[in-house]
Amino acid sequence: MGIQAEKSAQTKEEIVSAFWRLYKMKPINKIKAKDVADVSGYSRSTLYYYFEDVYMILEYIETTILQQWEKMLSQILMERQNIFNGDLSGLLMQALPFYEKNNEYIAVLLGPSGDPQFQQKVKDTLREKVFSILEIPTDEIEPLLLFEGLSSYVLAVLVKCYQEGVSSEVPAGMMQKVITSNLVNLVLSYSMNPQIKQCKECSVVD
Repeated sequence: MGIQAEKSAQTKEEIVSAFWRLYKMKPINKIKAKDVADVSGYSRSTLYYYFEDVYMILEYIETTILQQWEKMLSQILMERQNIFNGDLSGLLMQALPFYEKNNEYIAVLLGPSGDPQFQQKVKDTLREKVFSILEIPTDEIEPLLLFEGLSSYVLAVLVKCYQEGVSSEVPAGMMQKVITSNLVNLVLSYSMNPQIKQCKECSVVD
């Protein structure tokens, strides 16, 4: 990357950072382009060079987080045998670096003042990955409802842990206990994968 490109990328990230400082304090409909420009130290014309409006800045942040989220899910969910055996602890621990890196963004975007559409995108991405890799049908309402409840629980716990300053290892331990039986039962009941079907008589780890 050349010097000019590096400078341009830095300018863009400083504008994004300025927007985020404002977004943490008030809803997006209360944030003006001038506010972001003032906080960032750049002119409004510079801001408009990179973003059409403040909503585009929020979309940029959300897209960046979602891309990292999808990549992380693809990596850890490929270890399907851990799920077959009811052992989620290893998978959850692999997700912790992502959470630790993005916990502030996650807590704000998924919190009461955040973007409801972002929360649904996070859950949809998780569901699509899990259902695809584990071959769970999407044309039955019960597995969809069960997974909606599980994913809502996971996200609510992550947000609360950040708000309360709880160590990132705590939610992993909680989720191992609460999610294991529900997820394993969901997988064993609905997956079309022959390997999983053969595990229906296996015991589930408590």
